Amino acid sequence: KTRPDWRPITKYMVGEPDKKSGDFKIYIEEPEVVNCEKSKISVEFRSTSYSVRVETGCEPLVLGPIDCGQLDLTCSSWRLSPGKRLTISLVKARTDAKLSRPGDVKSRANVAAAASAAEVSVEDTCKKKDDGSTAQILGVLLSFLPVALSFWYFYVYKSDSGTAV
Repeated sequence: KTRPDWRPITKYMVGEPDKKSGDFKIYIEEPEVVNCEKSKISVEFRSTSYSVRVETGCEPLVLGPIDCGQLDLTCSSWRLSPGKRLTISLVKARTDAKLSRPGDVKSRANVAAAASAAEVSVEDTCKKKDDGSTAQILGVLLSFLPVALSFWYFYVYKSDSGTAV
């Protein structure tokens, strides 16, 4: 069989990258894509690439995988504007400590924990852009949590459970 089981997405544009961060957007305007249900769309972000698959029936529409440099998987996202476009927002990974943002942590679980502690959502954490001081302060405060729990366990909990009632 020489013909693939899928069709390529051909109607898309790549936006200009942000001069400072390198973040950029992909706009897909393929009629079959923008007029389908959101549940039929699958966007996969990998460490250095992205791909799109849209289940349109017997032959799905596919774009990628496309290499695009190191991505921040927790902050890259996509949005469907029905009848208009599918927008893919690619957030480049930050390697310079001066450019770090709140949410630049190793795993999504850590992002969720940090966000819940600060009572903000993961998406809000990723959208904020400042000099990183908030993340540094939050990191320092969260680093004391295991120490505080250890102190409570060994000096309060253990001493209470050792006494006979």
